[in-house]
Amino acid sequence: PAPQPQRNPMSPRQGQRTADKERMQSGRNRPPMSRNEVPPTHVKRPMSQKEYQQQLQNKRNVDRSNEMYKAKRNKGASHNEIINENSVKKQKSRKIRNIISIVMAVLFVAAFICVYSYSKGAPVQKVVIEGDSIYTRKQIIAVSGIKKGDNMLGIKKKQVCSDIETKLPYILEAEVDFSLPDTVTISVVPTAEKILINNKSNYICLDDNNKIVSLKKKKLADGLYRIDGFEAEKEKQGTFYEPSEENKDRFDLSKQIVSNLEQSGVIKSAIINVSDLNDVQITYDYRIRIYLGKCEDVESQLALAVEAVKHSASGKQKGYIDMRYSNTAYFSEGSMEPD
Repeated sequence: PAPQPQRNPMSPRQGQRTADKERMQSGRNRPPMSRNEVPPTHVKRPMSQKEYQQQLQNKRNVDRSNEMYKAKRNKGASHNEIINENSVKKQKSRKIRNIISIVMAVLFVAAFICVYSYSKGAPVQKVVIEGDSIYTRKQIIAVSGIKKGDNMLGIKKKQVCSDIETKLPYILEAEVDFSLPDTVTISVVPTAEKILINNKSNYICLDDNNKIVSLKKKKLADGLYRIDGFEAEKEKQGTFYEPSEENKDRFDLSKQIVSNLEQSGVIKSAIINVSDLNDVQITYDYRIRIYLGKCEDVESQLALAVEAVKHSASGKQKGYIDMRYSNTAYFSEGSMEPD
C-alpha cells in the first residue's frame, strides 16, 4: 500500500485559533461553550410603574369586554350580532376622533395666525367709528392719532381714549378695539350741555357728569339750567369740574334741583340762585320766580311748585310762588317779587 501523508500535529492553541476562524467565517459570533460553562439565562427587565398600570388597565378592558360579551349572549344576541355592533361603535368612535382632530387642527392654525399677526404687528388698514357724535369721522380719527399703516401693537388704547375724551369734550367716553387682521374700531358715547355756571365774564358749561364741554357764553334754552350765586374757578375744557370746598354745598344742592326739575318734564330750563342757602330761588321762563327758602325737603317742594306752574301758570302769566313760610304752593299773578 501507498504510504499515507503524515499530519502535522497541532498544539491546543493552534486548534483554538482554527476553530475561531471557522466560526467567524460561518457567521457564528458566539464562541462555543466549554464543558464547565453554564448556559446563559435570560434576565427579565423589571417592569416600570407606568407599564404595570397599563398592563392592569389592559386586563380590566379585556375583563370588561368579556363580561359585556357574556351579558349580551345571555340576552340572546348571536356572536355575529355582537361583533357587528362592536364594529359600528368603533367606526363611530373613529369618526368622532377624526372630527376632533380636524377641529383642533383648525383652532391651532387660527391661533398660530393670531399669534403671528400680533408678534409681527399687523399694520392698520381701516379705522371704524361707532356711536353718535357731533364730530365727524375725520375729526375723531385725527385726534386719535391713528393712521393707515401704523403698527397695531404700537397703539396705546388708554392714551388714544384720553386724547379723544379731552380734546373732543362732547364725547363722554371712548373705547378702542382691534379686529384682526387690520381694523381698529373706535366707539364713542356722546354727551350734551346741561348746567351753566358763571365764570366771571363768561360761563362754563357742564354735562350731567360734571364734564366741562364748553367755555363759551351760552343762551339759556331748553335743556339748560343756569346756576347763579357763586363763581367757578378757572377750568380747562374736557376736564371734570370740581367745586371748591366753599361752594360744594351750593353746587350739590343745585345739581339736586336740576335733577328734579328735569324729571318733572315741565320746567325744562331755569335759573337757580343759591347765593343764600336759606333763600334759594328758581326763575322759570323769565316770568315766574319760585321761592323755596331753606330747601329742607327739595323733592317735595319742587313737586308742589311744578304742579302749581303746570295748572295755574301754563300760559304766559307772570308772577311768583312763595314756599318759604308754608308747605303749600300757590301762584300769585303779577310781579315776580312778593309784596
